[in-house]
Amino acid sequence: MERLRFWLLDLNYEVRSGRPEMWLWGVTEDGPRVLLIDDRRWPRFYLLPREDADVEGLQVQVTAQGQRLKDFVAARVAERRWQGRPRRVIEVQTRAVDAAAMGRLAQAFRKIPGIETALEDDIRWSVQYLLDCQLTPSTWWACLFEPMEGLDRPAAEAGLRVGRVVAEDPALVDETLPPPDLRFVAWGMLPWQAEGIMLPERDPVVIIGLYDGQTCYVLTGEERSLLEQFLAIWSRLQPDVVFGYGVNRWDWPYLLERFHRHGLALAVGRDGSEPHPSLYGHISITGRANVDVLDFATEISEVKLETLERVARYLGLATDFEEWDDWTWAQRWKQDPAAARAWFERRLQTLWQVSQEFWHYAVELSRLTGIPLDQVGPAAAGFRVEHFLLREARRAGELAPKRREQPYVPYVGGYVLEPRLGIHENVAVLDFKSMYPTLMLLYNISPDTYVPPSEKVSADEVFQAPTTGHRFRKHPDGVYRTVLRRLLEARQAIKERRRRLPPDGPHARLLAAQEKAVKVITNAVYGYAGWPGARWYARPVAEAAADWGRWTIRQAIEWAGELGLTVIYGDTDSLFVVHEPDRIRALIDRIRSRLQMDIELERVYRRILFTEAKKRYAGLTEAGTLDIVGLEVVRGDWAPVAQEIQEAVLTAVLRDRDVDRAVGIVRSAVQDLRAGRMDWRKLVIWKTLTKRPDEYKANTPHVAAAQVLLERGHRLTAGNKVGYVVLRGTGPLYRRVAPYPFVPVDRIDVEYYVQNQVIPAAGRILNVLGVPESRLLP
Repeated sequence: MERLRFWLLDLNYEVRSGRPEMWLWGVTEDGPRVLLIDDRRWPRFYLLPREDADVEGLQVQVTAQGQRLKDFVAARVAERRWQGRPRRVIEVQTRAVDAAAMGRLAQAFRKIPGIETALEDDIRWSVQYLLDCQLTPSTWWACLFEPMEGLDRPAAEAGLRVGRVVAEDPALVDETLPPPDLRFVAWGMLPWQAEGIMLPERDPVVIIGLYDGQTCYVLTGEERSLLEQFLAIWSRLQPDVVFGYGVNRWDWPYLLERFHRHGLALAVGRDGSEPHPSLYGHISITGRANVDVLDFATEISEVKLETLERVARYLGLATDFEEWDDWTWAQRWKQDPAAARAWFERRLQTLWQVSQEFWHYAVELSRLTGIPLDQVGPAAAGFRVEHFLLREARRAGELAPKRREQPYVPYVGGYVLEPRLGIHENVAVLDFKSMYPTLMLLYNISPDTYVPPSEKVSADEVFQAPTTGHRFRKHPDGVYRTVLRRLLEARQAIKERRRRLPPDGPHARLLAAQEKAVKVITNAVYGYAGWPGARWYARPVAEAAADWGRWTIRQAIEWAGELGLTVIYGDTDSLFVVHEPDRIRALIDRIRSRLQMDIELERVYRRILFTEAKKRYAGLTEAGTLDIVGLEVVRGDWAPVAQEIQEAVLTAVLRDRDVDRAVGIVRSAVQDLRAGRMDWRKLVIWKTLTKRPDEYKANTPHVAAAQVLLERGHRLTAGNKVGYVVLRGTGPLYRRVAPYPFVPVDRIDVEYYVQNQVIPAAGRILNVLGVPESRLLP
């Protein structure tokens, strides 16, 4: 027996000889990879007795009935909290490791008179284990370790240390320590078919590669040999973290099918297992972290079409990589395989660069939420917040409510002041920092502090929302106040540590990733509170937070007027005012002292243009760059030609102060379109499918284009982006589209793009400045 320190990389459960085991995969301080098997715990859930029930008597009944049921192990009385109050409950231990089997067992016990409900039977055992042990992935731990002979799997990784966790739970070493020296690999593969419509049951993989930061291993040739060589290199590299781009949806499922077609096993797991689907649509590789970088790229709101090339350029990476779509890839591979191979190598190297930009953030997000590295990327914001709440609730002994999907009922959101149209000079933006989390903390807004209208309580015991009248107890602290206070304190502590370090040092970059992770979760708490699928959902919570937010921004606008500041625009948690430093400082001081809210001067625009619509404006920063919000240039459902022209128009009127030049830009573009001098790819409109094409009831252009792609052999589902071009003809628009890349260029409806793309996008800017649309047409 020895004491072992390890960094927790992955975990999964197994059932052997009827006993559930949790397998913890880690990396030790001195380098060896380790598997720690913990069979000390049983999966469990709780039965909540009625408040007047005989809890000990119910425990006896549960035990007696349980002994007749397949998966029952034991039942005992435990002290927990429910909705903020101490309660005595019955903890049921079970052999059932999946939520469905656990749910069936819980349903049988709920029928016992005196049992109010069952709780936490819908939480996966792997999550329960992490909560019970207060174990956090991507962090250093120590435990007593009893070595074993090895793993009884024929394809298990050589050199893997295997042993059992004995005695106590793993103990935290230091959550601030950086990760160990991990083995990273970026990988990708591409099949081939003449039209770029690749099907895994038909079309072979023609190129596959791995890049470890130093050597690029690129394989081509006969498919079976290529696949076997891939496994050999994988076995030699033995990666801990595997980076890909879009691999959860495409590469891993495709490669698995091709391996099976040859009677081969894609044994890439540390235990010799194959990749398999798991939570949130991700692909799990046992004992390793499969990180799909696309999951993190989709969080960049400024990048609408998340190709690897666009993400790399957004991150400012020096790369000459140009993304190819499937059709272009098919043509290039056929015409010049050597050039296509060189492009593929550049793609792997670019993927490596991009992955390193997201790596520290992924680690810190995993640490903060308690979600393993391979799952935290595809997990939606609501699930990230929920994991964090589950951990905090477990620390307090609070039982988690069940998740119940409910229909979404809209409620009044933030306050938006109508903008003053046109161009304004020298405008300052004042931003309330973490407005909604701060309001939830100040007024103790939480499901467990909510006071229903029927409940009588003294007015001095509650906070009451100004318009909705929702009431929340001032004491004790609700679950949201508890977690938000911890998050805000953590963020402040990280900021203080960053200030004492050189800004370009490795530790400062690690702290920056920590701060970003904390900020992301903090700001997502309010959205989670209004999500009907949340465990801790209560509609009055979301309504009250929005109510206090509207009251706060209106109060700030009123005080700005009293101080003589000209308010140009207001939006939810921001004010745009004419920049007068002394008056702005006075307003900030008043808000901080009277409202206990943090508001800062976020930026100053040299010039800013507001259109006729709320939440749509563009400003020229003091650094000379353009900030564009809500306009067509930053929206993903407009053709590139419209976006490029609108951005050029904004540059002309804001940076160059030249409206005539802006008009000339539009007229020239219209002439190029009509003369056929415009690259037709700039006319492709991209839209995302929000469900399967056959689930749409309305006829829309992108769905019609998707149907054509399906007929040609493509496979599409929710989340896929479909590009289309509008063709000449009669009838509704959806009957006049061709999907990218199958576009008859000589039939493109140029006038559609002039009248419905270019002129509206440019006109939104120039009409505000008094330029009629008729001036934009040559």
